[in-house]
Amino acid sequence: MPLYKATIAATASYLPEKVVTNHDLTKTLDTSHEWIFDRSGISSRHIAADDEPASAMGIKAVRKLLEKHPINPADIDLIIVPTSTPDMVFPATACIIQSAIGATNAGVFDLSAACSGYVFSINTAAVFIESGKYKNVLVVATEKYSTILNWQDRSTAFLFGDAANATLLTRAEEGHGIIAMHGGTDGGKPELLCIPAGGSKNPVTAETVKNRMSTVHMKGGDVYKNAVPRFTETIEAVIAKAGLRKEDIALIIPHQANIRIIKTVAKELGMSADKFMVNLEHYANTSSASIGLALEEALAAGRIRTGDYVVLSAFGAGFSWGSTLIRW
Repeated sequence: MPLYKATIAATASYLPEKVVTNHDLTKTLDTSHEWIFDRSGISSRHIAADDEPASAMGIKAVRKLLEKHPINPADIDLIIVPTSTPDMVFPATACIIQSAIGATNAGVFDLSAACSGYVFSINTAAVFIESGKYKNVLVVATEKYSTILNWQDRSTAFLFGDAANATLLTRAEEGHGIIAMHGGTDGGKPELLCIPAGGSKNPVTAETVKNRMSTVHMKGGDVYKNAVPRFTETIEAVIAKAGLRKEDIALIIPHQANIRIIKTVAKELGMSADKFMVNLEHYANTSSASIGLALEEALAAGRIRTGDYVVLSAFGAGFSWGSTLIRW
């Protein structure tokens, strides 16, 4: 048995000032607002400034969190930064954030799980807290996808946006906190959603740059076919692990990738779409930052009350998937 349960004590997000609408994209892409919205549910997205890397956005999210939930940064034991767009290969973006916020006693690392990064990080943080070794763990999901998109690719350019979210986990009070976790991976299909170049297999060369191999490549139909059953599987699994029924769940906060995926998953689960938090219309897919962003909005809107059972669920490249069930 774990020594403690972990819970989410606070969350705060940062969105870049610049907003790019679907109508803006029609100036450079052969597309329309209607085509994009019908297929994805997205109307606009935030785009970070050129001098605003992932670390800068993450730092701003943390500072907003500290305004809402004052904690001495020296009392933070661990910082996990899920990101697909680190400032550089190394050192970890978590190191830059740690230094900027003065978390002098924190161990830090980046976590690479694409859109599943937030859930994987929350679950990892929970295990550290459950062990009794750590009390306060900060998860900082920060993504600057605008730097890894091919803005001439009609099939992917409209799907993503930039954002950051900071979430503080700590020990829970009796009867509350994270009560179940689930995760899975199928690493046999990496080519269906990937960035082909920039790593040790295909280092950056003039040829890879010319062929835009350092940008997101996605086979959308295949991703959809994998996302729906895996999302369904992980939500059902985490509810079963908690010994609950679907009717017990007050809210599901899924990764905000595509409205069609979310609606289909709700149908597959036999649950009302009203039980799913959706905010991707104005932010698009912000990868690992999306669930934290939606969680903050759900809390602000009063959609989560004390005692509610809430599921966080994600699906991403890898393929990877996972869920967290919390009693608020």
